[in-house]
Amino acid sequence: MRMKIIAAVGLVGLLATGCADGGADSGDDTEAAPASTPLPQRLDQPDTDPELEPTASPAADAPFVDQLEYELRAKTLKMAAAQGATTAKCPDDVRSKSGEQITCTATYDDLKLDWYVTIGDSAAWSDNYVQYEASPSTGILTRDGVAKLLFGNYRRLPASTS
Repeated sequence: MRMKIIAAVGLVGLLATGCADGGADSGDDTEAAPASTPLPQRLDQPDTDPELEPTASPAADAPFVDQLEYELRAKTLKMAAAQGATTAKCPDDVRSKSGEQITCTATYDDLKLDWYVTIGDSAAWSDNYVQYEASPSTGILTRDGVAKLLFGNYRRLPASTS
């Protein structure tokens, strides 16, 4: 008799649990959306020799600020290791005076970053060549840049997972 009571209590408990969820037979067949979108896992081999020079280089006799802006655009492209639209703007009153420190603003595909520039000495062999050090306020990490590092460092294609 005891076995029948335990079985009956268990059956009632199962039925109560099944009916209590309320959503099983409600007719709503939609599934809950995943909490996050999975990232693509495959990196294809990138172009190994892309053109990473900005367009429209300044003339040889262009003002120092134009030359500096062009160089910062080139540094921004090389940091991203991928082709993209770049701009650079430095203060108009920049002089090629040793020790001067300025902040220039560059963009890479609408991503803004500051370059902190310290002007160095002029080269002994040319009056037009001025040394400088530039460090960015932030780095740029692109999908193509990562792929170039992976494929460039390992010199062979990773095993395909598909």
